[in-house]
Amino acid sequence: MADVWAVDTETTIFQKGNPFSVRNRLCYVGAYQQGGSIHVGTADIIPHLQRQIIPEATMVVFNGKFDLHHLRRAGFDYSNRRIWCAQLAHFLLTGQREKYPSLDGV
Repeated sequence: MADVWAVDTETTIFQKGNPFSVRNRLCYVGAYQQGGSIHVGTADIIPHLQRQIIPEATMVVFNGKFDLHHLRRAGFDYSNRRIWCAQLAHFLLTGQREKYPSLDGV
């Protein structure tokens, strides 16, 4: 079984954090490997995560479109990884019965 990593980003909030706005930047990146350690840092942690998260690893993100655009913009290459978006999976599984589900709930 491949490694599974949970990855999350925090950004500035101009235009709701739009990753295509040059005014926004990646502030923090967090990554957690099940049974392993948590890696947290500013955008300069990207090269470390690129080496740490092996190419065959599966990534789990909460808001795929948002997080993945910001990670790509910061130079993280996830082209050879399987990616699961928890927010999209929750939407498909529940039919969006909850309008604003909590992160813990998802």
